[in-house]
Amino acid sequence: MKRLGATVVLVGDSYDEAQTYAKKRGNEEGRVFIPPFDHPDVIAGQGTIGMEIVRQHPGPLHAVFVPVGGGGLIAGIAAYIKRVRPEVSNTIVIYLYLLFVEMLVILLGE
Repeated sequence: MKRLGATVVLVGDSYDEAQTYAKKRGNEEGRVFIPPFDHPDVIAGQGTIGMEIVRQHPGPLHAVFVPVGGGGLIAGIAAYIKRVRPEVSNTIVIYLYLLFVEMLVILLGE
């Protein structure tokens, strides 16, 4: 982001600390805070991935593997699939977030 000219501000040791700062700064500067995962509009937008899954896989749907961080992605995908394919009674969610983080640590060497 910095290479593209953005100002990057890292605050806190957790997401909650960073979000608190972002909201405070947004209020001070008259900007709108857009949460990255736990807002109905964000979840609805991420539901379009569920739409693509259903379009590309019209047959029986047994499981969808989704990496989970904040939960918005899986919420959107699951909500869409359940809405248009109510016959999918059991949704299997595999929590891949920790595996994903471990893979990043190995790949980035950090």
